[in-house]
Amino acid sequence: GLIRYRMGLYQSAATLFREALAHEPTSMDARFNLANSLAQSGDYREAVTHYRAVLKRDPDHQDAQANLKEILAWLERGEDRPDVSPPRIPSGERQ
Repeated sequence: GLIRYRMGLYQSAATLFREALAHEPTSMDARFNLANSLAQSGDYREAVTHYRAVLKRDPDHQDAQANLKEILAWLERGEDRPDVSPPRIPSGERQ
């Protein structure tokens, strides 16, 4: 999933992260990266659901907090596509 994400193939990356979650439903890394992929492909509402799931298990997950805050702000403004930096995979290379 990470390779496809970096290539800009966000929908394909989301599919792979969904498959990873099917095999390991408690993987917060897979869920976080799924949320990022969904956000990048424009599925903000589903991305929000997954960021919230990450934060439910790990309330201190700073990247999920930041990305959720940005996306909620975009949705509140009614924007179709955000004008700010996209959600990111943190430098820790979450798989």
